[in-house]
Amino acid sequence: MNKKVMLLLAAVCTTVAIGMGTVGCNRGNPDSSKDSPNSSSETSSPAEEAAPVLKISGAEMTVPAGKQFTFPTATATDEKDGNLTEAIRVCVVDRETGDSVYPLDENETILLKEAEWTPGKAGEYKVNYSVVNAAGKSAEAYLGVNALSAEKNAVSAKEDWLARNARFDEDGYLEIGRPKSGETTSSLPGAAYAGRKIKSGDIVTVRFNSAYLDGGVARWYMAFGLTSGYAAETLSVTEDTASPFILEIRQNKLYVRNGKEVTEFTESLLDGEDHTLSAKFDVSAAKVTYSLWINTDTSKPASGAAFAYKEKMDESGTPYDPNLFDPEKFGGYFTMIGSRADTSKAEDTMRIQAFTVNGEAQLEKPVLKVEESEYAWYLNENCAFPAATAKDGTFGTDLSEKVEVFVVDSEGNAEKVTGAYRFAEAGLYRLKYRVSDEYGNITVKSFAISCAPAKTTENPVLTVSGYDDGAELTAEAMSEFTLPAVAECKDSNGEDISQRLSVAVTGPVTASLEDGGKFIPYAAGEYAIVYSVSDYTGKETTLTLKLSVTAPADCAGNQVVKNPDAFAVNNSEVRGGGIYLNSSGSFTYTGQMIYEEKVSMLLDWTIASSHEISDLGGVWDGAYLTMINMRGGASLNKVPSATSEWPTGFIILIDPYDHLTIQPAGHQTGILARLKFDNLREAFYGKEVLLQYQITDIFNEDGSLDRYCIQLWINGVRVGSAELPWTYTSWADSEGNFVIRARQASVYQNLSKAGWLNVTTYCGDDKTGRPNIVKWLSVDGVYVDSKLNVSGEIKEISVTETYTLPTVELLFDGVAMPLKKTLYIGASETGRALADDTTEFIVESEYLEGFRIEYSYDGVIYYTIEVTVNGAVEEIVWTAEKEGLVTKTAHAFPLPAVSSAKILGETVTEGYTYDVAYASGYTEKGLTAEKLAAYSPILPADYTVTAYNRGQKIGSYAVTNTSGVGDIAGESFTDGDKFKVFYTGELLWENTVTMNITLTKTFDVLFLPVRGSVAHIESVSDYATWLGGVCFRFYNGQIQLLQEIDKTAYATYELPASFTALGDHVICYSVVNNKNADGEIISITVALWLDGQLMTSLAGNTSTTIAVSNIESSGGLQPAPLWGKQYDYITLNSLYLDDADGTKVAPAYRSDTDYTKTLETVTDVAFELPLIRKITGKAAAAAEISLDGTPLTSNIYTFTEGGTYTFLYTFEKGDT
Repeated sequence: MNKKVMLLLAAVCTTVAIGMGTVGCNRGNPDSSKDSPNSSSETSSPAEEAAPVLKISGAEMTVPAGKQFTFPTATATDEKDGNLTEAIRVCVVDRETGDSVYPLDENETILLKEAEWTPGKAGEYKVNYSVVNAAGKSAEAYLGVNALSAEKNAVSAKEDWLARNARFDEDGYLEIGRPKSGETTSSLPGAAYAGRKIKSGDIVTVRFNSAYLDGGVARWYMAFGLTSGYAAETLSVTEDTASPFILEIRQNKLYVRNGKEVTEFTESLLDGEDHTLSAKFDVSAAKVTYSLWINTDTSKPASGAAFAYKEKMDESGTPYDPNLFDPEKFGGYFTMIGSRADTSKAEDTMRIQAFTVNGEAQLEKPVLKVEESEYAWYLNENCAFPAATAKDGTFGTDLSEKVEVFVVDSEGNAEKVTGAYRFAEAGLYRLKYRVSDEYGNITVKSFAISCAPAKTTENPVLTVSGYDDGAELTAEAMSEFTLPAVAECKDSNGEDISQRLSVAVTGPVTASLEDGGKFIPYAAGEYAIVYSVSDYTGKETTLTLKLSVTAPADCAGNQVVKNPDAFAVNNSEVRGGGIYLNSSGSFTYTGQMIYEEKVSMLLDWTIASSHEISDLGGVWDGAYLTMINMRGGASLNKVPSATSEWPTGFIILIDPYDHLTIQPAGHQTGILARLKFDNLREAFYGKEVLLQYQITDIFNEDGSLDRYCIQLWINGVRVGSAELPWTYTSWADSEGNFVIRARQASVYQNLSKAGWLNVTTYCGDDKTGRPNIVKWLSVDGVYVDSKLNVSGEIKEISVTETYTLPTVELLFDGVAMPLKKTLYIGASETGRALADDTTEFIVESEYLEGFRIEYSYDGVIYYTIEVTVNGAVEEIVWTAEKEGLVTKTAHAFPLPAVSSAKILGETVTEGYTYDVAYASGYTEKGLTAEKLAAYSPILPADYTVTAYNRGQKIGSYAVTNTSGVGDIAGESFTDGDKFKVFYTGELLWENTVTMNITLTKTFDVLFLPVRGSVAHIESVSDYATWLGGVCFRFYNGQIQLLQEIDKTAYATYELPASFTALGDHVICYSVVNNKNADGEIISITVALWLDGQLMTSLAGNTSTTIAVSNIESSGGLQPAPLWGKQYDYITLNSLYLDDADGTKVAPAYRSDTDYTKTLETVTDVAFELPLIRKITGKAAAAAEISLDGTPLTSNIYTFTEGGTYTFLYTFEKGDT
């Protein structure tokens, strides 16, 4: 017989004691499982005499520690002595130790009728009953008593809870996520228990109730003792979440964080039911071990194995505070914090019902029993609501007299019921029963009831003007629809009850409206307009109209070209047949909401090669996140604006972890389906990818929803097929499609709602300046493979010449479409159609403003060419010969200008301007003849001079240019021991700059330019002005390549310790322009050498590429003057601006030892000779060491004789 069964029995045993009126306290075996309740023995009594019969009225009991124990009654009878009940005696024994606890003397007992005992502590006890007859024969019986700690549930101690967006509700529960009156809604609602710290070995238990709704509070974090304030003496709920997190509950799953790892449990904890979690820490110098109990008593084995914090690192790689691993110092507060989404509703809350530490409080809720109330009650009648009974959930104490009854009106006002109740007015109410035990545990039961003015016999009468129940109506999406008005709404007594009428629209878009209200069905599909009314007795009538909504006519075909105004964009633009998403760009399609439509998008996408920005020198090289909102989300009842809106519905997510997933939007929401690529970046990069999706509602024969089917295609191949199976999916149908069953509909509510198609990227291809592009977007299930072929483009022509039109071919699925050609002159919006067979025309003088030709098909423009028209220019007279010109950078030279020319037959002598276009990609525009007469080339590249007059090109000539700049160190400004430079003789554009400097003391800060604003040159009088642009900054042990104005860093390097040594050093850096196929500069690539060593950034890159779009605002498309700033102890020895291999500057010679003085050693000991390095801009070479003309094989030499020796260090011939 096991221990539990034994404790439920009242045991009887008999013994014989001669000459005694009492027996001592039977201590039994300390191990209660070894007690033998039915054992008996006789010593010297005659066999024919019987012992008394002793019976206890109770069985095993659970009682609160610290409260007086009520001994169960007992009876004793004897064949000779009769009733011996008054002689029954008792004593109490500790089951674990076997010690007597009442009375303390083990040989004593107390008369039952006089016994008064209070269990002083929690534990298991055995209460012994005994009686002795006149013959000295005795009988004993016992029962088990389990005394439990009985402190108050800590939730009842409201003053000990700190809260943000949390309050105690009307029933006494702590509701996290519901702001107090006047409190601003926080994205991180939370509460913390400040009543005590949690120590090593403590067991924390919390009971809660919450329900997950996608779009609501995305996840809940619990910290049991490891909160951000664990080392503090007092606790505060910070604006940040508790760290490190211990438990994370999201989407009906529980996650346990174990250092850098996350372990997933499948328990459904956000299902609207009560759940209990208990957690325990055991701390040692090596680890913090964590145990967990889910919906089970802590006396049972923990759920799963224990988890240990490893590596003493949190998820960001930051070391944990060492106090975490010290049992004496470890301690923290229980904290719970949620991550609230923008669409979170008031009911998205976490209700904390009970909390205790080490089982000090009993958390069982009272047992409340009450029959369900009738629904209908009536005015002017005494209402006798059902009676309730209640008892303590742990100890069984009757609590029926503590049950409170309330009538709660529709506004939440509660009136306590103390007897027969009479309603003051008709309406809808809630009948609430509430009981709490003395430990702070609460149980509530509620029933919906109604107060009616009078009884009714039939359902209400409800009619709609012009339509019967089931009538069918039609409408077009995105157009306002007026609901038919109600004609009659009365109860069976003829009373008007229209105030109780509700009108609801269900379908892809839902709405609650008034009678005759207006409604915009933003999505196509099948709707129901449900008119419903119930009288006060609960009798109801419903009338339903069917509404079929069709898609707007302009939502057919490629919306990018046919309906470009239907896109609300943020940091993006619709142009040239594509949607261009720049860095962190997004757009929303506003033509209609999407429900069951098949969406097709042709993506020209760049996926980031890494999710971590730090891995790429501070700049992403593509989209690290792409989110495509399919259904549900924000802006459900309005058309989105251009403001960026984070997708909050059911989404497709593309990330650089090589995943394409389907999941609810939000940070770290659960992934429901995943497709993993070997290399997602390569799967998308440099190619067009057709991505299509469709969500379909599948219904049962009875019309009820069976499942949602989510289908996805990539380049026409269905994901889930044998050709492209899902890597992971939580549910799939027989064809491999991802499905969500109807039973999950309440969890994934966004699936039942239409949503605006939103595409958001973070972030674009900043390293090359390449945006992500959507080249096709249709919502009608149709995709046409379109190609545009263009050849023979002529973009500049003169008056009287014959212009030949380009050949333009538009192919749809390989079939040529007939294109309409329209000619526009200048900026005119009125054009004239060209005949289909027009291939050329004469350019008349009317075209001098320029012209453009648009090629369109079916009203959509697919190609436009803009043409510049030059006037008829004759007899150009230049001020000097323009052939064979050779100039030098930074040296003034008189360039030829136009003195006169005939333009359209008229001689023009003034109004000429000049552009100087360098072959390296930079152009100086709008120079005057005076500027040209003493022109100093600013870049070391050939250039072309072009003359214009009132925008008309007159003529041009080419100039060969060489760098006339050598060592410009002598050009620098000096100010005592401080290095400062401002030089504009030759500007920096695409250069390799090398300089030799001497440090006389460790410098504080140094700036060196990469790109800067040439516009500042004429306004800057000296080096003191900050020019902006891009530069290197040497500061505080680091080098950063950054925007000088806002300090945006593109790359960071550690400053080598060797570079801070006093003496000579060499700095070299290069800037290269990167061009696209059209010759446009789209980015620059920068590299840095220090003392001949190519530097590697903290991200592991030896060069950094920056998109010009990121630096354009600070002059990134302009050259930079050479400017430098240094505030301590640096001398500029040599500086070249055009030094391709870094060898023009005077080299620096460095050694770890002072090689200029006499060194001493002894014989027969290996001596390490100094190594001397010759440093140029991009290299550092060690010298060859020789003694008496013989080269050494290394710098280790052993002298065999005393004397003076001279070693020669040779780098190359003549350099010793």
